[in-house]
Amino acid sequence: MTILSLLTNMKRNFEEHGLKAKYLYLSRIAHDQLICELNRRDGKKHTNVFEIFGMRVFIDPHCPPQGAYISAEKME
Repeated sequence: MTILSLLTNMKRNFEEHGLKAKYLYLSRIAHDQLICELNRRDGKKHTNVFEIFGMRVFIDPHCPPQGAYISAEKME
């Protein structure tokens, strides 16, 4: 199972239970896997902004030092 499919399942579970998460914490390994997968899918290199689930996703690998936060907002 890829990191994107895990995130898709998590999003579906959140929606089913009416939960919203402003931030998602990823371990360093999960962050690196996600960046690799998104770069492969989108053909982008060395960027921290992607579109996932129709949302603009900002990946900050500098906070916290041991992983990354993902914050998302709706695409306009």
